[in-house]
Amino acid sequence: PLLVKGVTVKGFQYGIVTGYTVNSQTFEDIHLQNQSVCGFWNYSQVVNIRNLTSTNAVTAIYNGVGAVGYMTLINASFNGISEASSQPAIRNDATLVARDLTTSGYQVAIQSGSETLAGPTVSEFVSGAVLSQFPSPTQTLKLPIRETPDVPWDNPNTNSWANVVTYGAIPNDGKDDTAAIQAAIDSGRTTVYLPVGDYNLQNTVLIRSNVRRLIGTEAYVEVPDTINTGFKVVDGANPIVVFERIQSGYTATPTIENASSRTLVIRDGTNVSGNMTGPGDVFIENVVSNPVSGWTFNGQNVWARQFNVENRGTHITNNGGKLWILGLKTERGGTLIDTKAGGKTEVLGGFAYTTTADPNGQQNDPMFINNESSVSISMAEINYGGGPNYTTYVREIRDGVTRDLPRNRLPNYIGSGKHIPLYVGYLGI
Repeated sequence: PLLVKGVTVKGFQYGIVTGYTVNSQTFEDIHLQNQSVCGFWNYSQVVNIRNLTSTNAVTAIYNGVGAVGYMTLINASFNGISEASSQPAIRNDATLVARDLTTSGYQVAIQSGSETLAGPTVSEFVSGAVLSQFPSPTQTLKLPIRETPDVPWDNPNTNSWANVVTYGAIPNDGKDDTAAIQAAIDSGRTTVYLPVGDYNLQNTVLIRSNVRRLIGTEAYVEVPDTINTGFKVVDGANPIVVFERIQSGYTATPTIENASSRTLVIRDGTNVSGNMTGPGDVFIENVVSNPVSGWTFNGQNVWARQFNVENRGTHITNNGGKLWILGLKTERGGTLIDTKAGGKTEVLGGFAYTTTADPNGQQNDPMFINNESSVSISMAEINYGGGPNYTTYVREIRDGVTRDLPRNRLPNYIGSGKHIPLYVGYLGI
């Protein structure tokens, strides 16, 4: 899986081509111009796109070859020029969820099999059945979307960067580096960095003082399997903290906790996991967790782009928060998202790679749980036989009544996997 963001392609036969069946790809802020065959051709991937513009005389998007391919597209603008007047803006031969489209100059906005949508605008379109188990609106949840914030890059020549080695951290020696990393954070600098190498934390490092960026330059931080979170964001001078390019290990201990009202941005991380306890907003970009660590959100607003969670058992718990995901990718068995306590979860394009059973060796846990809460989910599953098949894909509890969505209500995808064109479970909001 990957995240491609902020790219303009001018010319060529195709602006972007995506293929093969694993592991999903996520795109945001993409601009295509003057292609000669097709702007964006997806021939079998699970692809998730937000903010796509195209100026072309050819079809802007062709999704699917042989009915394979799964695309979720939101916020797109297609300007057809010249020969575009005889073509569809989108040609879909597979599965498509499209929302908030604007087209001009094309014959139709969407051609999906024998179905056409003239346009010029499309509020929401789903090529398959919209599924629900209780009375619900037949459309995506449409949680508010916010752009991932950033903090200014500090000039290392102005004494604003702190190197943890300068404060006593010794990479690759296997000894505790907690005090040294804490000293670098408490130095008053705004950027703290870990030169590449292995570091060890025996206690929790508090991200406080003036720090607004903690960057790892692909450093590896070992967080022992204890009750201590590796890094904890607490009150500090800056309203936004960026935690990026840090790898962690294979333990169940959360890598990072936001215990503050500050905004936390987690970006480009490998084998990291989180437990959020404070009210601060959380943004996640291009992050993968390890096989034994899940994520817990407790009442926060969370925006995630290309979020790859791979543990067995419950992968993500949304306990009363608002969780928006563009591009969820998972591996292994168990519940992928448990939404409860009035939480709201919106998955815009997901890829479930069922490679194992859940922790008890079965696959009895539902893929998704909606417990007195609200969800909308679009995603596809591949199972090549690595794990047992799910029997229940969505368990929804509303007003004390429990209903299960079984696998026989879902269309087949690849292997023994299924796909959910769109599942909705929420009261009108």
